[in-house]
Amino acid sequence: MYRTKSYAAYTALCVALISSFAPLALPMSAIANSVRPPVKDGPGGRTSGGSRPGDCLGRNSITALIPAAQTKSLTTDRYPTLFFHVPPTTAKTAEFVLQNENKQQVYRTKLRLAAQPGIASFKLPAVVTSGLTAGKNYRWFFSVVCNEAAPDKSGNPFVMGWIKHVNPSPALVQQLRQASPRDRVALYKQSGFWYEALSTLAQLRRSYPRDAALAADWANLLGSAGLNRVAREPLVQFSALEPIDIAQK
Repeated sequence: MYRTKSYAAYTALCVALISSFAPLALPMSAIANSVRPPVKDGPGGRTSGGSRPGDCLGRNSITALIPAAQTKSLTTDRYPTLFFHVPPTTAKTAEFVLQNENKQQVYRTKLRLAAQPGIASFKLPAVVTSGLTAGKNYRWFFSVVCNEAAPDKSGNPFVMGWIKHVNPSPALVQQLRQASPRDRVALYKQSGFWYEALSTLAQLRRSYPRDAALAADWANLLGSAGLNRVAREPLVQFSALEPIDIAQK
């Protein structure tokens, strides 16, 4: 009798536990609709994730030089410069796509990768685009094209991020005018303008490649964004990513 009651109680407990987890068994469509754009490291975030069969990166990943914790990075420039770390790869080209907040494509270009791995930059060209509109949110995608002949490019490793153009305050403009180039980096960073802080310091490093203080500033800036892994990677030539076959849609 005791065993019968114990078994019945155990069965009831199991049913209760299973029922408590039942709401987690959502349809895949419901799960997909609840997923927010990635803002931390992971496939489709600022790193391209692990390798897949046929992946031209092997065990490496491309990394966008953006803070992981920010949903949107701010810029004062209508034509901002973006930075990417491209590891050793068999790929020859990459693709950059810019969308507005309505997910409409406003710019798309094909890029020629540098011959050597490192951190390369791409500036949104003023010749082709009208630039970012102040106060509007934009999303960009950067992908490495593993197979040029493949009609479907959806399997290419990619990174993505958000960017918003904001006009700096008059006080910040005045401070920037009076500051040295190195001090401007700190001002931009303190004001939340990540892209300008990064591009200003990168330009200084290219101008003075042997300056130990600038190298330390660079490591500290990337480290503050959780990018220690690529902080000591070389800056490849400014023309490392050359637009080819530009198409605006």
